[in-house]
Amino acid sequence: MSYSVHDKQQNKHKRTTSQSVRDYEQMRLRCSMLGKKFEVVQDYLKGLFGSNVTAITLLSRANTLEKMTGIQVDRLARRNRQALFCWFTENWEVIQPILLSNTSAYQKAHMAAKSESEAMFDIANLLNYH
Repeated sequence: MSYSVHDKQQNKHKRTTSQSVRDYEQMRLRCSMLGKKFEVVQDYLKGLFGSNVTAITLLSRANTLEKMTGIQVDRLARRNRQALFCWFTENWEVIQPILLSNTSAYQKAHMAAKSESEAMFDIANLLNYH
């Protein structure tokens, strides 16, 4: 029995628009320009937030940091996890001291950005709830 290419299930949701291709190429270029620093920051953030950190969690933190620092989260970073890691890397000199300080100011700003329902399901809050 021979199989042809058409026998395989095609990915119907594959994005092949020119915008998607441009975004992908821009993200790859952005990551490669950052070099080893990208990997270091990515590993640090994965250690801080968990190795399977989601884009939603990272974006929530980025939005909080955006309000604190005034550094805008770009369109591509809002839509792509790898680009979000790039955003953290590009602004690492400003962001790292805030993350390292672990002050209540960062925690208050982050909690203010969340609604009560989101805060209720945050794993960190559930673990610290007594």
